[in-house]
Amino acid sequence: MELGAVNYKQTQIGLIPKDWKVMKFTDCADLKHGFQFREEHFSENGVKVTKIGSLINGGGLDFKDVTFIPFDKLKQFSNFTLNKGDVLMALTGATLGKVSKVDTDEIILQNYRVGNFLNKSNSTKEYIYCLLQSPYIQDTIKKLVNEAAQPNLGKGDFDKFTIPLPPTKAEQTAIATALSDTDNYITHLEKLIAKKRLIKQGAMQELLKPKEGWKAKTLGELCELTSSKRIFESEYVPIGIPFYRGKEISLLIDNNKIEVEYFIPERRYEEIKRQFGTPEKNDILITAVGTLANVYLVSDNKKFYFKDGNLIWLRKIQNVNPIF
Repeated sequence: MELGAVNYKQTQIGLIPKDWKVMKFTDCADLKHGFQFREEHFSENGVKVTKIGSLINGGGLDFKDVTFIPFDKLKQFSNFTLNKGDVLMALTGATLGKVSKVDTDEIILQNYRVGNFLNKSNSTKEYIYCLLQSPYIQDTIKKLVNEAAQPNLGKGDFDKFTIPLPPTKAEQTAIATALSDTDNYITHLEKLIAKKRLIKQGAMQELLKPKEGWKAKTLGELCELTSSKRIFESEYVPIGIPFYRGKEISLLIDNNKIEVEYFIPERRYEEIKRQFGTPEKNDILITAVGTLANVYLVSDNKKFYFKDGNLIWLRKIQNVNPIF
């Protein structure tokens, strides 16, 4: 008998362990809104108030831009104090769905539109924190952001979210711990990569510093500076030659997957190739719109074309190594 047939079951949210339950999110946690503080409540110092801008997605709290409530007013807002480990989410604005966790023991007040999720007896805060960052909820939030002019989240929205729930708190804690350890490892790697980038930057500055015998040349003396021919959106086809904008080239530079692909007809590509040429191995493309000056060295002769105005094209490079 297959392992999956014994230990797993098929549900409306996919394959889950046989002893897990499929539940509404609101069966595991309650959403508590913050207080709608007004200008007259604030002071120059006192008790910190956490706002949407204070939330660090997947992290703790950032109080660089902080507001305060006077200490002598704390008692009247005591119902909105936060505790270490509380799970928070941005319920409105451009960062809708951003999830954070209180990482300090100091007294902090919860502002309006910052949601605090109180776990019920069948769940742990750590597991709720993981659920809120999971595709089960984040994908639904992204859909809401795309559909609504001014997206907001309320208790009714979370009643519609369906999630998997392990039967014991011990299993929930084990899952949350494993995911937290993975996050910590990723953070460590990101810091290491940042350090290596700084080392590389320093090395580049030293290695590329003009030396005796070097000559000064403009890019125009070393290659042809140009761009592509105009391609209209009406020319896009479902399958054909890959067509890249600056966004896609930036993804290729970092070896990231292109989520939304565009194509042009092969006959159109061949027509352009015959008349004007198309990118070849060792040509260079530089992003010129949005994120500026990302540099892409074409590594092979696979067919593709790119959007005019989005990218600068360095071709026919002569008397210099393209990698240099």
